[in-house]
Amino acid sequence: MQPVSAHPCAPAFERSDAAIHPAVPAVGQSTSPARAGGEPLARVIRLATTGVWVVKRHGRMLEIDGRLNWNCPRTLASDAERAGVVLSDLVVNTGHQL
Repeated sequence: MQPVSAHPCAPAFERSDAAIHPAVPAVGQSTSPARAGGEPLARVIRLATTGVWVVKRHGRMLEIDGRLNWNCPRTLASDAERAGVVLSDLVVNTGHQL
């Protein structure tokens, strides 16, 4: 972005095509932070309305030991550890608890 003279009190900017920053990542480009092993952290999601926990990686639900959802975060964490899946410590909470 480069400053453009508009009104002296209000700065305005124009787009510089020298640096392209797409709003949507390219196909195959992950938005999750990668860890040292190369795989991104698995995102933990708590579905409050149903009371279950799920995990996403690469934008898809992750199946761990044949399961797609868990009733408690401790069970999810132990299953993930056994399977070698590293979970993010940030939990996404959706919905509302009934």
